[in-house]
Amino acid sequence: MDLNLNQNLFSLFFVALLTQLFACKEQPKEEISEFQISYKNVDHSKINTIKYSNQIESVFEILYFGSKSGRIEVDGYQPILQHQIMEYIDETQHFSHPAIIFYLSRRLPFPHQDDLMVKIDSSLSYPIIIYQKPINSFMGRNKDTILTNPLIIENVSDQFYSLITDNQVNIIIQAINSKGEWKDISHPYKRFCGTGIMSLPLFPKEIIITSIPVFEGPFKTKARLKIHEYYSEEFSIQVKEDIFIPRYNDYQ
Repeated sequence: MDLNLNQNLFSLFFVALLTQLFACKEQPKEEISEFQISYKNVDHSKINTIKYSNQIESVFEILYFGSKSGRIEVDGYQPILQHQIMEYIDETQHFSHPAIIFYLSRRLPFPHQDDLMVKIDSSLSYPIIIYQKPINSFMGRNKDTILTNPLIIENVSDQFYSLITDNQVNIIIQAINSKGEWKDISHPYKRFCGTGIMSLPLFPKEIIITSIPVFEGPFKTKARLKIHEYYSEEFSIQVKEDIFIPRYNDYQ
């Protein structure tokens, strides 16, 4: 009887062990699910929009930050601000102390290759306003209205990562030049003053909606997005070859 009891206990232990092993097996990466997004101010036929042909500052202002469920309405003319992102994080994460978000902003990990899912919706375009640093100018920025596509970024991992500075996503656009080399065709956004600006996290299963410029030119090539240690899948673009030349000497 003792032998039967021991065998039964061993069988139960073996089943429990197998259950744990299969439970720990890596799950397939979840794709960005379908959810309803509506865009305001998409009619660019009556305004002077441009498709970008020069190297651009990385101005990826956030149009939406949060859950990917339900109906989401975004407006290219109305990006959300840093304090609105912080208020959302406070409301949804329920930190035990309000200073935790300031502590996190100084110690956030960067995402790697399997941590994000990125989608460009090339079926829709809409205008946004950007302020670019003029050549040889220390102060002030020029105002442009450019044509863009929606860019959706989802955190598909089980931890939070640094993606945001102020109200912008930390993205660099890269493309293959005529020599077959990957080169930046955007450069980091330059701020005159960083007072009050914070790095903020994107939490698991949440999304960011921002915008990527629609480029134009005769040179057909492949491009990708770089977000810290993450690289997106390649996509096709057409650019002018001088886009590979930095516009300002202080960015070289």
